[in-house]
Amino acid sequence: MLSIDRAHTIFSLSLLVPLVAAVSLNFSSFDRETKVTCSPHQKGICLQGDALLNQGLQLTKNHLHTSIASSVGRAVYSQPVRIWDSATGQTTDFRTQFSFIIYDVDPHNPSGDGFAFFLSSYPSVIPNNSADGFLGLFPNSSHGGGHGKMVAVEFDSYPNADLDSNPAAHIGINVNSIRSVVELTLEGGIRKRTMAEACVEYSAKTQALSVTLSYVDASMEGNSSLSHVLDLREVLPEYASIGFSAATGTLVETHTILSWSFDSTLHVKLSVSIHITVMAGAMVVGAVLAWLLMGDWRKTIASKVENFGRYVALPSRKKNEKSNHKDINIDAKHANKRGEGGITEGSGREPAASGTFWSSDMWARTRKSKAVGSDAGTLKQGRGSDVEAPRPMDLSGQWSSKEIPYHALMLATNNFSEEMMLGKGGFGPVYRGFLSDIDLDVAIKKLSEGSEQGVSEYMAEVKIMTQLRHRNLVKLIGWCQEHGELMLVYEFMPNGSLDSHLFKENRLLEWSLRYKIVLGLANALAYLHDECEPYVLHRDIKSSNILLDSKFNAKLADFGLARAFNLDMSSLRVSHPAGTRGYWAPEYALMLKASRRSDVYSFGVVVLEIACGKKAIQMTQGEDGKSTAMLLVEWVWDLYGRGTILDAKDERLSGKFDLLQMERLLVTGLWCAHPDDRQRPSIRQACNALLYPETTPLPALPDKMPPWALPLDRAQMQTAQLSPAASISSTLYTSDAPMSSPPHPQIIRYGYNRDSNTSPLPRLFRKLKRRVSAQLPRWLIKRKKATSFEVLLDSESRTDTGLKEFSYEELVLATDNFSLMLGRRASGSVYRGQLASGMDVAVKKFTDHGQSIKECMTEVMTLSDLVHKNLVKVIGWCLEHGQYLLVYEYMAQGTLDEHLFGDLADSSAIPWEVRYKVVLDLASVLCYLHNDCDQCVLHRDIKPAHLFLDGEFNMKLGGFAFARETGHGLSLPNTGIAGTFGYTAPEYCQSGKYTTASDVYSFGVVALEIACGRRSLQPGSGTHGYGFLMQWVWQCYSNVDLLRASDEKLGGKFDSREMERLLVVGIWCTHYDAARRPRMAKVLRVLQFEAEPPALVHADVFI
Repeated sequence: MLSIDRAHTIFSLSLLVPLVAAVSLNFSSFDRETKVTCSPHQKGICLQGDALLNQGLQLTKNHLHTSIASSVGRAVYSQPVRIWDSATGQTTDFRTQFSFIIYDVDPHNPSGDGFAFFLSSYPSVIPNNSADGFLGLFPNSSHGGGHGKMVAVEFDSYPNADLDSNPAAHIGINVNSIRSVVELTLEGGIRKRTMAEACVEYSAKTQALSVTLSYVDASMEGNSSLSHVLDLREVLPEYASIGFSAATGTLVETHTILSWSFDSTLHVKLSVSIHITVMAGAMVVGAVLAWLLMGDWRKTIASKVENFGRYVALPSRKKNEKSNHKDINIDAKHANKRGEGGITEGSGREPAASGTFWSSDMWARTRKSKAVGSDAGTLKQGRGSDVEAPRPMDLSGQWSSKEIPYHALMLATNNFSEEMMLGKGGFGPVYRGFLSDIDLDVAIKKLSEGSEQGVSEYMAEVKIMTQLRHRNLVKLIGWCQEHGELMLVYEFMPNGSLDSHLFKENRLLEWSLRYKIVLGLANALAYLHDECEPYVLHRDIKSSNILLDSKFNAKLADFGLARAFNLDMSSLRVSHPAGTRGYWAPEYALMLKASRRSDVYSFGVVVLEIACGKKAIQMTQGEDGKSTAMLLVEWVWDLYGRGTILDAKDERLSGKFDLLQMERLLVTGLWCAHPDDRQRPSIRQACNALLYPETTPLPALPDKMPPWALPLDRAQMQTAQLSPAASISSTLYTSDAPMSSPPHPQIIRYGYNRDSNTSPLPRLFRKLKRRVSAQLPRWLIKRKKATSFEVLLDSESRTDTGLKEFSYEELVLATDNFSLMLGRRASGSVYRGQLASGMDVAVKKFTDHGQSIKECMTEVMTLSDLVHKNLVKVIGWCLEHGQYLLVYEYMAQGTLDEHLFGDLADSSAIPWEVRYKVVLDLASVLCYLHNDCDQCVLHRDIKPAHLFLDGEFNMKLGGFAFARETGHGLSLPNTGIAGTFGYTAPEYCQSGKYTTASDVYSFGVVALEIACGRRSLQPGSGTHGYGFLMQWVWQCYSNVDLLRASDEKLGGKFDSREMERLLVVGIWCTHYDAARRPRMAKVLRVLQFEAEPPALVHADVFI
């Protein structure tokens, strides 16, 4: 028996001879459900050139691409449309309507070039060289014409003197030429960043082609219209393509078609014989189908009834949640509107039921996707590809938050005008708006361009916030993902953020409100930690993320870093600390362990800020005039130890506060911010301490703030066993702390700002000794000024460096097409090669990500200035074909890491003489970097993987991607955390303060690894899941058994005096107190036996 599908196919084939040649198509929106096809046998949209489907028909590249310049694209209906009938000479009437948005990258600069609706020969073909003002319609070689038959209605956003007679932006009607036969100047040009609607009509009777343009925003000017008389039979073939075409050139913008409908009414007269044939054929086919379908009817009806339940199933609600049929109906209707409308060819449209089943099937798939997994998905980005976030609707499973159209948010914020901007954070700008349809003031957070982490935070926030409900959590109203923009819409908080009241001089928050805010925040955290299933870690609790409503009720916001966990999971391991320095718990900053108690630590810091009116990190100026960072927790604890804790109160309160409440708040803040996470209270205990002082006594804290220590008692320290070689290399990438991005000069179209000395970029350009023309990495474009740059270097700068510029082809030949890989790292891959001169080299090919390119530039700038026998030498560089490559001298023996912990360690142990020489060489080169250069160079990523060995085992320090220069004796200004976990100094992780002592700490860790043959961190040991190598060495030292820490693989073949000295230097350099670590000059003298090391005691060492 034939299936339903096969029978449907037979029936379709029987109707190939059309009775009516009319076409009716309707796309109410374009989304993932839109049929994309270029087959003439299927109905859908054919995407050509750079066109893509991304919350609309993006005709040209959008701003998520690497570059949107010189982009050409078309979106056309896949099937030919009959324009006139050759047998009768009749011409069709047609009417097409579409809505669109043109989005300029920078509203302060001109953009271009525009788009057109067109009818042309079938099939549609994009001409070569048709970018810029040719709008993808005609090749520039034809001087604006002579390429097939075409009628177009152009929306020209930038006039081109060579192509347009009109010196202003206009709409025009074009016939077989890019030059308009008639045009209408638009006063003020085509409006950007607002939704426009256009209607193009043709009357066969009057032969008039007319176009009307209007804007959805009522504040815009009225309708603009234009018309022209022409006979379509003379300029178009009988069957034509219909669709849209757009282009950009050196000027850029995006062109998005939001909706599109097209209706034509050409009736074809058929002969009597054809009528009889069709009628007879239909009757025969009908009889056959009736016979075929009857047999299948009984078999399929039961399954259809069963499947219908799957189609119409709605997201399940919690047991205690009441049904709201009104909300469900509204959202189901909204889901239908997002779908592809019916497309029919003939006398009518498809039945409305098809749209209903589409939306039901979408929800069925949504439910299925939620059952399979709950992860937000992976963001992928490649050259020339889109960056498209997963659909939040597929994640939330809730009805209260909704997807809000882009044009609604534009209207709500007056086109995202500056006067509506509330502020700007790490995620992006925040605007105030008013949604008239629900009569609600809102705050709209708009993701800044180019932030991959921002996209992941956006997805996390949608996913978590749609599942949380609490009066002390800010409410997520909805989201928007259109035109390459990602936005979150929240309820508006009229009193702003807590930090604006605590730290601005013109505002003073009275005591009763402060105490109320603390209780509200504690209540929100108690809900997240104890009342949610799964429970939620916020991971970014700080005063700027606490918003205040009209009654100063606290609302915790910004869940971009939040994670949900099952109750049986006590903590989370992360690859790098996220959030904001000053609020990080020590175990989170140093051990990368996040838990509910690390949230409690952040809560304690905020409590102290509220009580003291001071920021978490205070910059203080010493008697020598140098600025140093001081943690608020340390300052308050010091006052507590002196018995004068009330001196920490906010002086601006002028004594107008409750003394008992103030004292309890300060002590509770210290209790929550205890360095030892085991000594902190749960958030419920903290709540009780603040709410019920009579029944909840506060703990007796030590007079002096204890240093953070690994929670190992002496018995644990004595028995902890460390495995010889483990593979741990979790790199800490730049943090997202607010102060992590240094300012860059204003990049302009041709050239750069050489007057700015706040950025290393101009200095780099002076060194590259060539004319550079390349695509700007997105991390360089801070103000969306341009998409490409050209730097002209003067003759003086061409001799600044001895680095050689290689062509890409040279390096392809040298590396045998990059086939000899030496290793792979986060920033790129390293290949072995041989230059034409016979010189062996290592070629590092950076990945196409902004951070990696920044590292490439840093390495060039730093190493080209330095000369030392123990620094790896950069031979040259290459910037071609969008590739970023550095060429180094080849290190025949690889890295020290490979010899200590890799495959080479298993085959043979590196001899002691080589090890001790490596340590001496490393100490020597660090002395050079710290003391002997014009500026002090801080390496910031010293580890065995960056210690390279040449053919004679001479050590060469590399890995300068995170290196920075600073004045001698000065610390590096606070930046994002960089380096590698296990080698970073404690004070750097805690406060972001980096000095030469921080490099000394890393040196000490490497020294112990060389002596012991063990990793600095050993998995599986200790309460936190890791064991610190320096603690084990200290235990050996305190037990007067220091040589027990020596590498067993050496088999006792080492100089005992050198081994003992190296081990002592290692634990000396890793002292927890940076002020008590030695300088590298002192270290070198001690290792050379020109000076004696200090006598270390238990309290002197990191513990």
